[in-house]
Amino acid sequence: MNIKTNMVGGVHILMVTALAVFGAASANADTMLMENGRNNYAGTVTGIGGNLTNAAWTGTSINYYRFGNSTDSGYRTTTLWRFNDSAGLGVGTIMSTATEHTVINSAELHLYATQSSITGGTFYVAPIMSDWTQASAEGKDVALPTIDTSKAVSVVIASFTSGNYYVFDASAIVQNWVDSDYTNYGFAVYALDDNVFVSQVSNEYRSNLGQRPQLYIDYTITIIPEPTTWFLLTTGAALLVALRYKRRAS
Repeated sequence: MNIKTNMVGGVHILMVTALAVFGAASANADTMLMENGRNNYAGTVTGIGGNLTNAAWTGTSINYYRFGNSTDSGYRTTTLWRFNDSAGLGVGTIMSTATEHTVINSAELHLYATQSSITGGTFYVAPIMSDWTQASAEGKDVALPTIDTSKAVSVVIASFTSGNYYVFDASAIVQNWVDSDYTNYGFAVYALDDNVFVSQVSNEYRSNLGQRPQLYIDYTITIIPEPTTWFLLTTGAALLVALRYKRRAS
């Protein structure tokens, strides 16, 4: 409905008031950081699968993972990183609904290197499409859950330096989660080329807070007014306009 800017009286006040109310509530930006032990969060689950040469790489017995493809050491592995809802944090707390739409401005998977290595290269992050638990994703030659490699995003990391977090862009994957396009079963991180691997990144069993896996999400939730709200607003404005012109005519 197009209402001229020179109108006065009740119509103008009604429209300005409505715009102020809906404009102020229309978009809410926020961030969340998920890391086990931070703000009571305890939802991180990690796993590893593929051809392992050492079953002791499992998270329950050691606090780091190696992954990628090492022809010298004879392993070809994929790590699994899952952040379940916990302590009021998680993807499930910001899902898009009929009245709210969530836009993921950025989502980053942070993995902390505990050993320096020059065996970097191109790594891939893809959504996991089937359910799994840590018990089902640890040990030698364990089978991996279903991974949709067609939705993978890549990052080139030339080398890993101990004491640094490395960032993997997961924005598109998380957006699909909050839009319910697929379920949050976590991320798979892997390499395709030979001799591209990570010697050590910490998992949730790392004793130091600030060195465990993190998922950082920057998001905006937009309020979608119900159809009845806009109907009442435009109907009220139309009635006031009609009354004004009726008074002029008389």
